[in-house]
Amino acid sequence: MTHNQDDLSCLLVEYKELERIGKRLYRDLIPSNLFKGVYVRKSTESLVEFYNDLRIQLIDDGRKIFQNLTDIKKAVADCHSSFAEQNDCKFSVLKEMLMKIELAFSEYREHEQEKMEELAKLESTLWQECSILAEKISVLEHSSPQQLPQGVIRPCHPPVKLALADSVLPEVAAFQEYLTNSGGRTGGWKDFSHQTFLKIRRRYVRQNSTTSDEKSD
Repeated sequence: MTHNQDDLSCLLVEYKELERIGKRLYRDLIPSNLFKGVYVRKSTESLVEFYNDLRIQLIDDGRKIFQNLTDIKKAVADCHSSFAEQNDCKFSVLKEMLMKIELAFSEYREHEQEKMEELAKLESTLWQECSILAEKISVLEHSSPQQLPQGVIRPCHPPVKLALADSVLPEVAAFQEYLTNSGGRTGGWKDFSHQTFLKIRRRYVRQNSTTSDEKSD
């Protein structure tokens, strides 16, 4: 029980530190006066709401992950005690304990896999939102005072730069733009699909290599 309390205390300290860093990064990325008097101010409300949703999800996921890891740790400790203290422990009992541990690891891995795919989708959404805001700010920066809506002023801070560096090859820039328009930097490519692609590719390369060796012989 003492070890679990110590682990919980360490987790709370780490979470508070991550929350503090997150708030500081958020203030640096979206200063309160960045969109003051600018017609894109309403568009930032979706980003603020998106940030708050992510923060709530972080707390909820953190609790679930801690609980899962605590359960796995307890199951491993119980199994270790059975091996160490009970020399005449039945094989069926040990097998059942090991199967429970393996099942717990599998469920934890599947849960993390699902969360990773969800975060990839959220990253794509956030990237698209930032791209839209960057385009609006760019238009505002290059507009003449006569073209600006009444009561609108230019932002006092430089706009966020989402464009690629000038040193990048045109082909790379075109490909990156295609990915951005097709679902963000990941191009809508899920991790599970990527793993499936790698398995098929390795199988094809292996077969192709074997065929080439046979032809050379």
